[in-house]
Amino acid sequence: MNPVIHFEMPFDDGSRMANFYGTAFGWQTQALGQDMGGYVLATTTDSDGGRPKAPGTINGGFFPRKPDWPAQHPSVVIAVDDIEESARKVTKAGGKVALAVWHKSEINPFCYTVTNVMAQHVASPAVDPDAPNAFRFAESGKLANVLTAAGASEVEESVVSFDIEAPLSPLQFWTMRSHTSDTLREKLAKLSSDEQAQIAGEMEQTVKEFFPDNQMKFPAQMILVTGTA
Repeated sequence: MNPVIHFEMPFDDGSRMANFYGTAFGWQTQALGQDMGGYVLATTTDSDGGRPKAPGTINGGFFPRKPDWPAQHPSVVIAVDDIEESARKVTKAGGKVALAVWHKSEINPFCYTVTNVMAQHVASPAVDPDAPNAFRFAESGKLANVLTAAGASEVEESVVSFDIEAPLSPLQFWTMRSHTSDTLREKLAKLSSDEQAQIAGEMEQTVKEFFPDNQMKFPAQMILVTGTA
């Protein structure tokens, strides 16, 4: 059997949510602040380093509901051994498989601003556009065609537009990106401290149009595709 290992639920009032689940069930909540999109961690059982101690128990989290975001429902994460085989089982059982990718790079400045600045300082090998990647970009129709070619039916595609917002300055944005990306850290480690400082300055200038009132707000688009067996 495949176990449930995590849950997430939306909330409208953070204080009311924390008080309710704390009072009714004894859960502990930890608000991560606006830097993390208002996400709240929920500890539902005795845990060590965030991991439940008792077999069969799970922790989860809450996210603030937004009026213009789709599919804000309670959800669970199920651990599986083979994602492709599990996807086939889901569709055979009557469920849908949903896949999401970034839309074209040139309309996602959260990504292309960093890529363009770094390309002026560090040469990168050409990337196979069809290579698997956690930050895969795609044209409209491409992922839908992949699902159709794999035998999926009732394939539907939609483009989801949203803003990536956080109370970060341009310099804080660059610090965050350069510290959380293994690829960026490896590239920067090969450069002198002077060149690293130059890149930081160039990044501040490049992204400033996406920081009204010194607050991060990048427009973004992703492609969501669903299909059944």
